[in-house]
Amino acid sequence: YLRRVVVEVLMLSLAPASSIVGGLLCGLSASVQGLISVQKRAHQLSPVSLAMLFSLDSGERKSSSLALLFSGIHAFERENVKIDLECLSTYQSQFKAWECINSGLLSAIRSKTKNQEDAFHLSQELILHESMRPKMRPKFRAIFEKASVAALISHLAEGIQSTALITDEAMALLSGSSSRDFGILNKLIDGAAFRSDTYRSAIEIDSPALTFGLWGQSMVINDFVNAQDQMARAT
Repeated sequence: YLRRVVVEVLMLSLAPASSIVGGLLCGLSASVQGLISVQKRAHQLSPVSLAMLFSLDSGERKSSSLALLFSGIHAFERENVKIDLECLSTYQSQFKAWECINSGLLSAIRSKTKNQEDAFHLSQELILHESMRPKMRPKFRAIFEKASVAALISHLAEGIQSTALITDEAMALLSGSSSRDFGILNKLIDGAAFRSDTYRSAIEIDSPALTFGLWGQSMVINDFVNAQDQMARAT
């Protein structure tokens, strides 16, 4: 079946077979990485996430082949956007109702405190009510085509700790701020827990799963490696 997929995309896009196979593997990785883990070394489980780099010449149909390979995933994402909008409407209604009750409890506590009356039971009700605060449905994005490392971390921290950065714009990625954060990308791909206090708020990601696929022209990739020297090679 996978061979038929590669052959069909090859006939439609005329892209190199190796690039198509790589894109297919990245799509499979992004689809299952949140469900399957492997033990790479003692006491460390990591998701089955792939990190792949493709160096191609200009005009080798990178964009068209990736669009064909990921058409099903993008259709699934569009359906999720519709569900997100429906869930957002429900969340907003639930939150308004929750907020009304919350305001009433706070007002009652203030009134009793002002009159020097016992507000212990109301305080307990407020604590219980706080635990019932409505939560938004975590947004799911299977594949990012353009995203900074900070945006990836923010998305993974929202709840669904699985996504992918798959792009054919190597120049934009390697020349931007993300090129300085490849160490963080390595940790996320490896499934290592991530902690940071450098963002707007403290972020904790216990079990990240990130697939990374980068397609670029040979000249762009070679220039990056030569400019960054050992740092790029180690990454």
